[in-house]
Order: sequence, then C-alpha cells, then structure tokens
Amino acid sequence: MGAPFPLRGTVERFVKFVRSVALAFVLVAAALVRANAATEPPAVPPALQAQLLAKVASFDRNLPARARGTVRIALVFAADDPVSVRGAEQARASLADMKTVAGLPHAETSFPFSTAAALRAACESQQLSVVYLSTGLSQHTDAIRAALDGADVLTATSTPSDVQRGIVLGFDAESGRPKLLFNMKQARSQHVEVGADVLRVMKVTP
Repeated sequence: MGAPFPLRGTVERFVKFVRSVALAFVLVAAALVRANAATEPPAVPPALQAQLLAKVASFDRNLPARARGTVRIALVFAADDPVSVRGAEQARASLADMKTVAGLPHAETSFPFSTAAALRAACESQQLSVVYLSTGLSQHTDAIRAALDGADVLTATSTPSDVQRGIVLGFDAESGRPKLLFNMKQARSQHVEVGADVLRVMKVTP
C-alpha cells in the first residue's frame, strides 16, 4: 500500500512552487537561442524542468519503495544531437544541486540512448527510479513506451507532444508559464501514483 498522501498544505506549497518558477522561466527562456537546426530548444528550460520533475517525484506515492533508499535518475540524450546533450547536462546539473529528491539521497547518470530495450534493461539493472528524456528522442518514443510498459519507473520528457504518445510526465509553456503534462494511462502502467490535488494543476491525458 502506498504512503499516505501529503497534507493539503504541502500540496498548496507545490502549487505555489509551480507558479513561482514562472518568472525564472520567462527570463531563462528569453535567453535561449537555436543551437541546432534539427532540434529547437525545449519550451521550458531543462534546469527548470528538473526542478519541476523533482517536485512531482516527491508526490509519487510509489517512489520510496521503488527507490530503495536512493533515487536513481537517468538523463537520456541523443549523442549526435548537441541540443539534446546540452539539455540532459543542464537537467543533470540542476538535479545535482538538490540536497535530496523526495526527501531521499539521489544519484544521476548520463545515458546516451541506443535502443529502447537497452533502456529497459538499465531500468532493471540500475534500479532506476526516474528516466528523463532530453530533446531529440521523439522518433523513439513509441518504442520506449512499449519497452517500459509494466516497468516501475517515472518517465519524463522535454518534448511536450511525447506525453500523449506514452511518456508519463512532460513540460510545456502556456501563457508565459510552465505547464505540467501527465499521461494517466502510462502512469498506471509504470506504477506511478500521484494524488488528485496534484493532478488538478496538470493537463492530464486519460
């Protein structure tokens, strides 16, 4: 049985946090420029994505059991795409600055994507709690979803459209603010469970 859902005050602090990153989002996003013609920078800067990801992970009732004492996070990127590499590194650096994730010690691993099967194997062999997908991997989204069906892992993507295709969590921009996207069906398949209060501040795909 999952851990009790946090008190309402904790959820309210989460909502305030999501709103508070809006100014930082605007300032950082304004500074972004295209670094590669094939891949545009993400709608929400990777460093802010990492902060939001860590907050959402703290509300996943199944994370403590999955983590087994340490939250292990893989930052997955396309090795031949400079924007993808840079995004994964920015997210990793932001996570590394955090003392804890969901109140637990954490460790980050940079993971160049090869195949969806290799990613699933890494989830199992490395006991990954969270998989973050940088930009430039959309052509592999369907294979990743299929490979991770039934796995015990929270997936997040830097590409908003990939949430509808089977990644649990994503980040987009709406009216100058970051917007959290959540795929409920895939979350259930991957044993990710967050409460209704948190879901209300997200755009949820059934």
